[in-house]
Amino acid sequence: MFAAALGGGATLNGKPITVTTAPKLRGAEILAARPVMQSEVWETGFPGFIRVYRPSLAYRLSLVGQGRFDGMLTLRPTWEWDIAAGALIVTEAGGAVSTRIGGDLVFNNPVPKVNGVVAAGSQAHAQIIAALRPVHAA
Repeated sequence: MFAAALGGGATLNGKPITVTTAPKLRGAEILAARPVMQSEVWETGFPGFIRVYRPSLAYRLSLVGQGRFDGMLTLRPTWEWDIAAGALIVTEAGGAVSTRIGGDLVFNNPVPKVNGVVAAGSQAHAQIIAALRPVHAA
């Protein structure tokens, strides 16, 4: 069971977990749906990571927090309740989580959606955000 508490770290079955420190996006294992493979999503074409899929956003975030995968992203507007716990797990495991344009996640919005999600260790997170084609906030 994944668990996290603000300022208390993240655990899996009671043992501490941490995100990976993948130095390069190329070759990193990133959890994402097939649409992220389209070259028009990326500023200079697909950046060469290995795409892996799991259907649950919360589970994807937890797997990133565990360090089983180097990152995750979803480009679609995402319901807050699908990502809140997983985002805490990633950040408490030492990772970075943001909207697809690099903005802070803000919860309890009047329309409870965020503009996509990117989660990874800090270096991979920065590389994903830099590689994505800029879009306007939703």
